[in-house]
Amino acid sequence: MNLIAELQAARKRQGLKQQELAERAGLSRMTVQRIESGAIDPRLSTLVEMARVLGLTLVTVAATPPGQVQAASPEPLPADDQA
Repeated sequence: MNLIAELQAARKRQGLKQQELAERAGLSRMTVQRIESGAIDPRLSTLVEMARVLGLTLVTVAATPPGQVQAASPEPLPADDQA
């Protein structure tokens, strides 16, 4: 399940209408409707606020996109003591 679907499911579990979520999050009902339908790509801050209103914590994790090489570790590798 993606993030938007999770927020929508949480809203429905709590019995909130789009209008109620919108009012509590400082958004318009149309904005909530467009986010849930995938018509717009919302700002992260908007999703964080929606999650907060729904009692959820939104956690973001930076990841290397598929196909890209991750930067090398700045720490040196341990020396080989087999001399």
